[in-house]
Amino acid sequence: MLFNLNRMKMKLRSMADDDDGGGQGNGEQDWVQTLPESMREWDEVKNSDSPEAFAKQIGDLRSHLGNSIRIPGEDAGEEDRKSFLEKLQNHVPELVPAVDLEDPEAVTTILRSMGLPETVEGYKMPDLDTQGLEVDQNRVDTMLPIMHKLGITQKQAAGLIEAVAELDITASLNAEKAHKTELAELSEEWGVREDRRRDLVLSLATKTKAPEGLISAIKSGTVDAGTLRWMHGLVGQLSADGQEILNQHSDSGGITKEEAESKISETMNNKAHPYWVASHPRHQAALDQMVKLREIASA
Repeated sequence: MLFNLNRMKMKLRSMADDDDGGGQGNGEQDWVQTLPESMREWDEVKNSDSPEAFAKQIGDLRSHLGNSIRIPGEDAGEEDRKSFLEKLQNHVPELVPAVDLEDPEAVTTILRSMGLPETVEGYKMPDLDTQGLEVDQNRVDTMLPIMHKLGITQKQAAGLIEAVAELDITASLNAEKAHKTELAELSEEWGVREDRRRDLVLSLATKTKAPEGLISAIKSGTVDAGTLRWMHGLVGQLSADGQEILNQHSDSGGITKEEAESKISETMNNKAHPYWVASHPRHQAALDQMVKLREIASA
C-alpha cells in the first residue's frame, strides 16, 4: 500500500472525534469523506462502520497478500519458476505437476512417488486364491522385469498378476472339465472293451519306448481321450510289432467269459449304475451292454 495504515487510522479517528465533539455531522459517515474519492466505493469501506474496522480489513488483506504465492511472469527465469513450484507443492502436496515425458529422470521420479519400486525385487506378490492350482511362477518371474521397465507401480503389478492368474485358473478349470467330459464319452464309446483297449494302448507305448511322461499318463488315467483313441487306432496300422500286441491283447474277439461274468456281477451289485437308473442318460447303453455281456457269459 502507498500509505501507512496506523497513521491513516489515527487521522481518521481524530477527524471522527472532532466531528462528534462539534455536535455536527455523523462521525460514522464523516470519516469516509476523509478518504480519497477513488477509495470510497471499495467494499472494505462499505463494510466498515469505523476507521478501526476499515484498517483491520486492510491489514488482513495485506497479510493475505503476503502469504500468497505469486505466479511467475513470462519473463521469469528457471530459478523463480522452480521456487514457485516448490512453494506450490508445499502448500498443495497432493498436486501432481506436469511432467516432461521426454525427460526419463522426471518421469521416473513421478512413477516412484506413485509406487514404482526401486528394483524388480521390490515388487511384492499379491495373495492369490488359486483354488488349489499352481501358479506359473516362471511366467511371473518373466513378467516382473518387463513391468519394471515399463514403469508399472506395485499396485498395477499386483493387479496384472492377479488378472493373469485368474485367466490361468479359469483356463485350467475349463481344461480339466473338458478332459473329464471327453474321457466319459470315450468310456461310453468303448463300453466293455475299455479296459482291454487301455491295456492295448499302454502295451503299445511301452513296447515302442514312448516318452516316460506319456506312459505315466496312460497308467494314471490322465492321458487325454484324443491320444487314447489315436493310439488305439495306430495299433492296427502297425505291422509285426503291432500284430504281436494285438495277439497279446486281442480286441476283435471281445472279452473272456470270466470277465463278462465279473462285469455282470459288478453291475448287478451297484444299484447306482446307469443300468438300474431309468432316468440316467446312459441307461439304454447300459442295458445294451448287459445283453452283450450275458451273451458272452452264456457262450
